[in-house]
Amino acid sequence: MRVGAAACVGGYRDGPGSGSQDLAWWVATFLASFSRKPKYWQRTDQPTCWTLAPHGLNVVSPSALIFRSGHWFAEAQKVCERSAVQACAKASDSYYGLNRLVNPLNFRKDGFMDLELAGKKALVSAGHKGIGLFIARRLLEEGVEVAICCRQQTDLVSALAELSQKGKVIGALCDMSQPDAVSAWVAQAGDALGGIDICVGNASASGQHGDGVKPWQASFEVDILGNALFYEAAKPFLLKSSAAAIVQIATITAIEHHDVPISPSYGASKAATINLIAQLAQRWGPDGVRANTVSPGPILIEAGRWDDIRDRLPELYERDRLQHPMQRMGTADEIADVVAFLASPRASWVNGTNVVVDGGYTKQVGF
Repeated sequence: MRVGAAACVGGYRDGPGSGSQDLAWWVATFLASFSRKPKYWQRTDQPTCWTLAPHGLNVVSPSALIFRSGHWFAEAQKVCERSAVQACAKASDSYYGLNRLVNPLNFRKDGFMDLELAGKKALVSAGHKGIGLFIARRLLEEGVEVAICCRQQTDLVSALAELSQKGKVIGALCDMSQPDAVSAWVAQAGDALGGIDICVGNASASGQHGDGVKPWQASFEVDILGNALFYEAAKPFLLKSSAAAIVQIATITAIEHHDVPISPSYGASKAATINLIAQLAQRWGPDGVRANTVSPGPILIEAGRWDDIRDRLPELYERDRLQHPMQRMGTADEIADVVAFLASPRASWVNGTNVVVDGGYTKQVGF
């Protein structure tokens, strides 16, 4: 919900009453708290409908929340003009009811949606740099307790120093290509956090070079086997969660040919993870575990892969940049925001989906 929206609340005429009138008055008072400017109430022609708008606004949002017969309904409103432009609401029982009553816990103080992630426990593999670091940071900002892993002690120390400024974070060394190490990290992190609600599979062998067995083996051991064992090891913890979620980081290279000079093992292994997650969504969904994939397009991160390509292969960089409709690369924050949403209870009906986050870089029509 945005600050500065107009809201119409039915169920009372002249202030607090009893029963549903008290609830409507509470709701109206709560909605008023979102306005940064002085508030006033303006009576409309609707018999039991009042409109709240901040001072000085000539145009208000055409959305409204309506209380009628104990249910909330959302309705797109037409802006109607009187002495000033205001939003008028018309309640109708034919509209879909919202799942939640308005509750202060469902909104952040700045007026934006609360993802209901506060207090959740998350594991982010390779959360020490690149997209993984941004995901860990974003989850921490939402009040999640986070555990990360990586292979190098210096990387771990640096990442923990940065992330600890945002919230509670722990870390450990773990090579995701080693099954025993993966199982040990998950068990230790789950015990240390007191549970696991979210798993973010970000570790990858990345783009390999050369021919033969080596690039394929590296991609298989980390991207496929490492992630599969990560989720299996976390499953006992996830089954105890009331809002369990898995988010796997894949790539647009898994769904469309991307002409870059790396081994095809990268796209093939990432495609396999999309299938893996789709399978988990069906197999574990009945037990309350959601599983989704995010496939980023080219993402520019300082000292990251595309930053290096920009320096070494400027023609390739410019080619890919210009293939985006907005003619820029994506940012890691834009990926982290989508991951945070998919990991949150607010995405409770999103399961088994591969979300492509590429600014329109890929040209397929996603029917």
